[in-house]
Amino acid sequence: MEILVPSSWISLVNLEKITVSACKKMKEIIGGTRSDEESSSNNTEFKLPKLRSLALSWLPELKRICSAKLICDSLRMIEVYKCQKLKRMPLWKKDYTSKRMVGVSSGVGAS
Repeated sequence: MEILVPSSWISLVNLEKITVSACKKMKEIIGGTRSDEESSSNNTEFKLPKLRSLALSWLPELKRICSAKLICDSLRMIEVYKCQKLKRMPLWKKDYTSKRMVGVSSGVGAS
């Protein structure tokens, strides 16, 4: 599996947590489209308004979280470990300096 969630699945607005671990071929968390749906590659934003936690580990082929701008206004925790090919995280939150932010743990590129 190279993509976890096709970007055309916009009904994930109530999703609160994403945890992906030990998927050797995973290249992207949110992106692409299912073959039975119309292409949504023109979308520039993907909103997950209730997402609070994002944990990614042991994903050696992961190159990006989302090809579009990923808007996560409720995000409190980001954890990335052993994702050597992940170079940037296009996540957008209105205020990353908020005291509500619990923590960010990186391990990007760690071997």
